[in-house]
Amino acid sequence: MKNIVKELFKGYMDPLSRTLKEDKGELKKSGQYMSDGFDKQLNAINNILREIKQLKEENNFLKQEVEMLENRLNNTEQKESVKNLVVTGIKKTRNNSSKNHYET
Repeated sequence: MKNIVKELFKGYMDPLSRTLKEDKGELKKSGQYMSDGFDKQLNAINNILREIKQLKEENNFLKQEVEMLENRLNNTEQKESVKNLVVTGIKKTRNNSSKNHYET
């Protein structure tokens, strides 16, 4: 009787055991696939964050460069406006020494 029960049990358990082993293998494959996908996403995110950091640094540098150039332009414009100073409302007269004199 024990042998019959063992044979029945073995006949039932062998296919179940194979199925469980196959399922376990499939779960491992699926888990590895998911893990690989997460790793790829994490790498992509890290690459994007590095690029954002570089772009922020470049943006700050360019802002400073623009500010410096604007200051230089303002200084140049101020110097040019002094050179082009026009005085109006003063009469030009000439005296004996042939030099120009101005009267107010």
